[in-house]
Amino acid sequence: MKNQFKTTILLMALCFCSNLTVFAQKHNYSKSVSFKVEKIKENTSLATGNQSWVSPSRGFKFVSITLALTNDSETPEAIDFDNFHLLNSKTKTKHKVEFVRTAGFIQFPAALKLSINKGKKKRVLVFIYPEFDTPRFLSLNENSIELN
Repeated sequence: MKNQFKTTILLMALCFCSNLTVFAQKHNYSKSVSFKVEKIKENTSLATGNQSWVSPSRGFKFVSITLALTNDSETPEAIDFDNFHLLNSKTKTKHKVEFVRTAGFIQFPAALKLSINKGKKKRVLVFIYPEFDTPRFLSLNENSIELN
């Protein structure tokens, strides 16, 4: 049992992925909520728990984008991650958020809708994107955000 746990941790750490560091620029979601794109990761597979892995269809990869969200208001604000899309500049295709995870060493599933109180929260948005393309733009409510 102990070796299985070590093997699982090792596999998660050795997941074939590439990291892109992004210059954290502040963007507005609404008047009181802003966000920064902190990290972009491209993965060929993702761990789903219970020692199982999931892979996208042939010719595609997972793109995970870590967002740091900040609510400056005293009232809770609703965030709908269905408003975010990853844009393919070659084909002009919008790729929707497939699922959301909490940020951290161990990532748990999270809802596509979030109520954020005053303060900060992080979420990881996971998209399915063409394997040989590099994501360059994130779209929010028809506004494009360049990913550096």
